[in-house]
Amino acid sequence: MGKVRRSVAVLASIIAISSSTVVGSGAAQPGVTGGARRIANGSPSARLYSFMGSLQYSADGSHSCGASLISPHWMVTAAHCVEVDQPAQLQVRVGSQDRTIGGSVVDVGQIVVHPGYHDVSEGHDIALLQLVGSAPQQPIRIATDEEAAESRKLTRILGWGSTCPDRGELATCGFPVTLQWLNTSVLDAEDCGGRQRAGELCTNSPNRNSGNCRGDSGGPQIARLSETLVGLSSRNTTDRCGAGPSIFTDVTHYRDWIDEVTGSSA
Repeated sequence: MGKVRRSVAVLASIIAISSSTVVGSGAAQPGVTGGARRIANGSPSARLYSFMGSLQYSADGSHSCGASLISPHWMVTAAHCVEVDQPAQLQVRVGSQDRTIGGSVVDVGQIVVHPGYHDVSEGHDIALLQLVGSAPQQPIRIATDEEAAESRKLTRILGWGSTCPDRGELATCGFPVTLQWLNTSVLDAEDCGGRQRAGELCTNSPNRNSGNCRGDSGGPQIARLSETLVGLSSRNTTDRCGAGPSIFTDVTHYRDWIDEVTGSSA
């Protein structure tokens, strides 16, 4: 998953960073309704995830990254998605399967990047977006430590990133209009070849041909059993989307920082 900028480098963004590439389902929780796999080799979503947001450029509504609504006034995304942007440049469409229509469009009022973030390959790839006003959609709850541990083999990723895994296709493939999903699981750290940092999750690539891709960065990884937020898409470990495990920021690891910034409103 990754962000659309600098020659449209996002989600599994084609740019290898220290051997890593930036990339741009259980008991129902309020905010998740409906069910069916693309991202790269996932499937169009037949259900509505009310907390799901498409981070966009206000000037033309073009999709950049994914984001998750964690309170009426705050969303969480990847730091590399917003590190060079100004709030006035950004808006979020929240609560629609279609990134071009429906849901609510809310302007971004403030960007708070984690103080430990310096480069996507060094971890701490997380940022908070304070909205102008509030979004009426149902937020997603951040998983408890227990829920996160229980969910390791049962996670799901969501995004509007490229569905074409090969580098040569990324420039022409574009982003799907309909939200995509893929069932995944969390692997042991060694499965990511030492690229995983503290506060990150090594996430599998089903059949070595499915996973997050350019445009998916910042999008959520949810626990399928509790329908709570576990991670957010940070970067890939291979140039080809889905060819190897992906690395997600462990949102639960940053709970104290999130509470401090949002005033525990999340």
